[in-house]
Amino acid sequence: MKLFKYLIISSIVLFASCQRTITERIMSNVQSGDTIIDIVNYADFPWDSVVIFSRDVNSQDIDERFADLEDLEVGDFPIIFYYKGKIVDYEIEGSSKNLGYFKHVGLVHLEKGQALGFQDELGVFAVQRKKSRLRAKIDDEFKDNQFVLLYDE
Repeated sequence: MKLFKYLIISSIVLFASCQRTITERIMSNVQSGDTIIDIVNYADFPWDSVVIFSRDVNSQDIDERFADLEDLEVGDFPIIFYYKGKIVDYEIEGSSKNLGYFKHVGLVHLEKGQALGFQDELGVFAVQRKKSRLRAKIDDEFKDNQFVLLYDE
């Protein structure tokens, strides 16, 4: 009976860990000491580019680029994977509606050596599969927010 309970609990834990978002998995790996991440290792489907929003999407983004993504709303922070010009997968990493201007945990791309400043205008960045290795470090200087800062290798 103990073995049966152990197997059930192990299965639930394994299933829950598999359901973490890409940002959560990257954050966990960087917290564990990884300083280089490769986005290829976080997406198990064909893709050739990914667009990561370090800022929330606005109504213009949705109207012009993401009208087909029914659950994407103004204020969300998506990560969108493309293959041959079409969206093949996406995740919504958080929303400014719930967390204020910054999201609680996020991916931010900066120029080499640049630090994240409170007044920085966070943007959108695209990563090509061929150049998906990035330097990464944790920045947690903004109260309850943690960011993974990503730099080109």
